[in-house]
Amino acid sequence: MADDAGAQARARRHLSDPVHHQNTIYSATVPAALYVAAILSDPRTGTVVADRDGQALPLRAALLAWVTSVAIEVDTEAEAKMADVGLCLEEHPESVQVRALRPRLFQAVSGFLHAPDLAVQEAAIAAAVSLMDAPELVQQRAFLSSCCRSDLEGCVSNGSLDRVIAAGRGHEGRASW
Repeated sequence: MADDAGAQARARRHLSDPVHHQNTIYSATVPAALYVAAILSDPRTGTVVADRDGQALPLRAALLAWVTSVAIEVDTEAEAKMADVGLCLEEHPESVQVRALRPRLFQAVSGFLHAPDLAVQEAAIAAAVSLMDAPELVQQRAFLSSCCRSDLEGCVSNGSLDRVIAAGRGHEGRASW
């Protein structure tokens, strides 16, 4: 991982374009997800970078948002949308591999559920919510609900609750919290 903020921003953009572009999981997405999970705790991910809209945020928050975008593409709602057009998620090995990574991704993401930086905390909550679709994480739903309840209530005052809830909208496993 580079120390240079410019190199970090370019690498983050690379994740969004060739590695996970237009809601598609590619073969490169799997090792990229493993790498992102491994570096989330690296202090250099605290570097402020610009997102697609030019908004400054910690690289860690951008990486967590990327995890969210990847997780959403393999959840049951995505699977149902694929089925509606005659496709089967289980026939796409990369998607199956990303699904298998969800517990590992959750472990990496959960370390930031109470991050002092609000952008990181919101991104971690959204990522964790997006991963709750995994059957292997059923036992984590109560944990996530209880540890985030006060954080979510705090989000009401600054308007960010809508962004967090949007990450879980429409997913039956997430509706309970």
